[in-house]
Amino acid sequence: MPAGFRYSAMVSSGQEPFKLVFYSDDQFVAITQSKAPADRPLPAGKEVLVKGQKGVLVTGLKGTFEDGFRFRMPKEVLVRPKGTPPTEPIRIRGERVSIPYDDGKRLTWCVGDVKVEMLANLSVDEMLKIAESMQ
Repeated sequence: MPAGFRYSAMVSSGQEPFKLVFYSDDQFVAITQSKAPADRPLPAGKEVLVKGQKGVLVTGLKGTFEDGFRFRMPKEVLVRPKGTPPTEPIRIRGERVSIPYDDGKRLTWCVGDVKVEMLANLSVDEMLKIAESMQ
């Protein structure tokens, strides 16, 4: 994953997809894994290879990526080696991650009976590098 990315995960069970999300201030990667029906072909797009498996790349996607939360830590939360701890609880506020993009790409491939989809606004080379690194 590129340096400076934060991580958030959505784990589900049963038939629901498993999702991993990584993001920085202006870039994101969302990887979704789901059961692939045997008779369902890959979507239309440019053919690519991922670990020797046929995959499809779609480029030129536009939208807004909204997923995960950014948390801002108040100064009072910082751990100090000396001093008195706060006497009142401190609220940590989060804000929804929202990253507009006009250079999005979707990479789709199958590993056995699992369909993997990666949506990102990274370069194609970076996306393929991430895909190749997955087990």
